Amino acid sequence: MSTILIVEDDKEVANMLKERLDKEGYTTFLAHTGMEGLKAVNEITPDCITLDIYLPDINGMEVLKKVKQNNTNIVVIVLTSDDVLEKQAQQNHADGFLTKPVNFKKLKSLIETSCKKV
Repeated sequence: MSTILIVEDDKEVANMLKERLDKEGYTTFLAHTGMEGLKAVNEITPDCITLDIYLPDINGMEVLKKVKQNNTNIVVIVLTSDDVLEKQAQQNHADGFLTKPVNFKKLKSLIETSCKKV
């Protein structure tokens, strides 16, 4: 089963995603800032990242760019409340885009489909 890094500053949302993905059999890790996320990418090399855009330190688009520059095989799914960012996320090579509140069935399906590319 895939390893998923959840980069989300809202601890309630992060814990909910972790709990649901753990129940599905994924190995999950949490990062609550962009810097924590980038550090975790280097330490655990996840198969997939769920990435919030509005983080307290570094904008999620910058995190996305850095991840994709160095790790093109890591699947990055952007999760944000701002649906106007979908085009920008695609231009920065996001593998998926979902708006909040997250529909877990859609997220699970996207992870299952996308992580098969890894």
